[in-house]
Amino acid sequence: MSAPSAAIHGRGMWLNCSFDLESDELYSVKWYKNDTEFYRYIPRDRPPAQNYDLPGVVVDMSRSREGHVFISSVNLSSEGNYRCEASAEAPSFQTVVGEKEIKVFAAKLVWYINDQEVPFSDVRELETLYDSEGLQSSAVLLSFVLQPYHMIGSSLRLKCVSVISETFLTSSEELIVGDTVPSIPYPEASPHSPRIDGGLPKYRVNDLVNLTCRSAEYDRPPELRWFINDKEARPEYLVRYEVHRYPKYAASLGLRFRVRPEHFEEERMHLRCTVTLSNVLNTSSAEASIKNKHRTMSGFRAASKDATNGAASILAPLLSSLLVFIALSKL
Repeated sequence: MSAPSAAIHGRGMWLNCSFDLESDELYSVKWYKNDTEFYRYIPRDRPPAQNYDLPGVVVDMSRSREGHVFISSVNLSSEGNYRCEASAEAPSFQTVVGEKEIKVFAAKLVWYINDQEVPFSDVRELETLYDSEGLQSSAVLLSFVLQPYHMIGSSLRLKCVSVISETFLTSSEELIVGDTVPSIPYPEASPHSPRIDGGLPKYRVNDLVNLTCRSAEYDRPPELRWFINDKEARPEYLVRYEVHRYPKYAASLGLRFRVRPEHFEEERMHLRCTVTLSNVLNTSSAEASIKNKHRTMSGFRAASKDATNGAASILAPLLSSLLVFIALSKL
């Protein structure tokens, strides 16, 4: 049996069940998701192939044959444990079983200008949305002042890359603070846990929280995230720093905001920083080239809002809209 470990929302995927029954004759091939049958192939039946409705499993019967099944329009409900059973006719009745778990993963968006990753200071994450399936949809805003060094010849290349990855390590450190409660750091769970620096012994309404979370060193880039009372911190609360790359990868992420009454739950505020390491499973991108037809760039202004059309299929599942704003300086 062969099937992808990861599926991309909105795309199709093949489930292949290959078998060798030697001299035996095939009786049936059946496919299950979480122990519920959704497809069967029995050569003696007419028609030999049948499928059964199951959430997240839309079988394209025109492309499927024998034990090879094509699932179209993968969504969050497509996640699960898939099993293939191939059985022989009498007298052996032998059955071969293959099983694999398939997940639908989220993606991270990264901007590039002329193949150089854009600094965090020029990128702003917009509000994250969730659809009825619980699928996350996000957008990133790129805003910068165009300088002569950005132009290669008379053009500028912009690229947004969607990276789908599988998490294999997550670790966190939490700080509990309040008006009457002194700061209480949770003990580090492991050497992989991040470290929280800065902060006051106590916090009251209108105090400024200014913390920095620092990761350990890893062989691959770590991703840091801040949570306030188990809810991910708003993008405007974050202070981003460049990832240190030598000799190993290390990251820092700041958290800066003014304390409000709603930040306290039972006179306490839980601040947590989480570090995540992932294996990259898939990357895709949308690219645009902007040309300057005039020798002088003064007063020139350009905008692009195209990802909801052609690029959306490339960047699915997470890129619902892609916004670019470029303000060109007067020379």
